Amino acid sequence: MQCPLRLSPTQEVTMSSDAIPESPRPVRPHDLNALEDDIRELNTALRHLGSLSLEELIKIIRQPGWTTPAEYELVRGLVQQMRAQVTLTGDLRATLLRGAQVAGAKA
Repeated sequence: MQCPLRLSPTQEVTMSSDAIPESPRPVRPHDLNALEDDIRELNTALRHLGSLSLEELIKIIRQPGWTTPAEYELVRGLVQQMRAQVTLTGDLRATLLRGAQVAGAKA
């Protein structure tokens, strides 16, 4: 399935639905067991991320002659984007919890 994305009157980009990852299991309406499994897997992955350290990277970049200016910019950009993704993940978590609480209050 193709979904056109219009950029301007003369430009058009087509996105394939193949780019959208499929759910790991068939989704049925209100399959709370499957949703709980997904939440637990996400929670495990987030806890694992929290235990990772970049201290080794700090040791590497302090070595004399570590890199070229271009490689420095690449690593610097990746670090900045990773920081932004961590902030976004925290924001997404807060939004997810608020949304679930509001939905629960309406029930």
